[in-house]
Amino acid sequence: MFRSLIYSILVGLIIISNTAKAQSLTLPVYESFDDVGPTLRYFPDGVSSQVIEGLPSWAYDGTVDGRLSFRADFEIHNGSEYIATLDNPGGESTNRLIATIDASAQTVATDRVILAFDWYDHGDEIDIPDTVSIRGSDADAWVEVYNFGTNTANGSWTKVRDIDLSAALASAMPAQDFSETFQIRFQQNDNFPVNTDGISIEDVSIEVASASADSASPSPNVLIATMVDYRDREVPNGQELEYKVTLINPLDSTADADSVLFQIDNFDDQTELVPGTVITSKGSVVMGNGMSDDLVTVQIGNIPDGESETIYFKVRVGYVDDRDVFNQGLVTALNVGTFVTEDPSIDSGGMAEQTFARIAPLEQLISNFNVNSSNPELGDILTVSADGGASNQPVVFSSNTPSICGLDMGNRVRLLAEGECILQAEQAGDAIYAPGMDLLSFMISPSSRMIVIPIPSSNGVVVVPL
Repeated sequence: MFRSLIYSILVGLIIISNTAKAQSLTLPVYESFDDVGPTLRYFPDGVSSQVIEGLPSWAYDGTVDGRLSFRADFEIHNGSEYIATLDNPGGESTNRLIATIDASAQTVATDRVILAFDWYDHGDEIDIPDTVSIRGSDADAWVEVYNFGTNTANGSWTKVRDIDLSAALASAMPAQDFSETFQIRFQQNDNFPVNTDGISIEDVSIEVASASADSASPSPNVLIATMVDYRDREVPNGQELEYKVTLINPLDSTADADSVLFQIDNFDDQTELVPGTVITSKGSVVMGNGMSDDLVTVQIGNIPDGESETIYFKVRVGYVDDRDVFNQGLVTALNVGTFVTEDPSIDSGGMAEQTFARIAPLEQLISNFNVNSSNPELGDILTVSADGGASNQPVVFSSNTPSICGLDMGNRVRLLAEGECILQAEQAGDAIYAPGMDLLSFMISPSSRMIVIPIPSSNGVVVVPL
């Protein structure tokens, strides 16, 4: 028994040591496990942890007979390519999937760190180890924040939202704080493989939802909107994206944010709201969950000073090509002195409403930009031409060196002096394509032609070369 105890302690130390060696993530963390392949499988040896290929900040360990696999061959999760699955093909075993995060910039006193994830129950029985736990550092004790067993939903996906990790660390005995080795652990125990036992994990989100008062903002208060998930991400056709919006009224000892209204009514013709997907932590969904609804309207009401509310919704993408999708939405609030947002693409301002950027336009290229001469000479009049991009807007030419070459009639270039001529072609964008621009430069040589200039002289004329 003594030898077994020593072995267990050594195993625990080895697991902690190896897990800490994983490359640390930084907040926010959004992990869909799509950077790994369907054939990637890990089997624990019961002694050491393994850094996951393609996910260097994640590690896996467990007891013999367990398994971690990244699969796409059973339950479908919209918008996901591969899903992390913990099961037990060899018999009774425990699996642990651990992420190490550098959260040294956060503290439980000033930052509210929130966890969200989706999980699928493959029929896993209730076992004590079936938990999600965190710890402030790799030397601290684990603190349970979610229990799979008491939230079992056999044969279906469960969306777990708004777990306050800061509060969990603060209430630990003894209290813990964030550090450069903050960790989260998804743990599962059972004795059969899927689809008899086991669980799947997808779309893990860990983000800072805290907000401090803006000292430069006037009364009555500041309302901050944060929108996360799928920021600047290429999105395949037909994928469903789930957005989370956090509206925060920072603690600044001023009035509440009254009559807060969140709206999405500016989808383009290639993105659409998925009916039935709107969830709000407070207030009521006015529109968004009916089959005929084409916009989201959520009446939040009061957001007390120092508190926040959250909204979730899904958008289905219908582009035939990949796009970069950005945050979407419109927020209106009364009794708000300044509206700001944590999205760096949006300017802060003293306004009651703010539109979020929607779809990043596709790049538009101008091609075959040239003039109709391979040896431009002083005095020539050339024609410039170019092929525009897909917006079908006209290509407009201009000269960046007007003292050397000038344009008239839109596409005629007069060569006025020797030197480098630089021309510019511009094409306006549209709802899909960004504006395009290209430069063309070439050297103007002295004229090789001879002209006769009549000059009175005793011989009649003088021939002058140019």
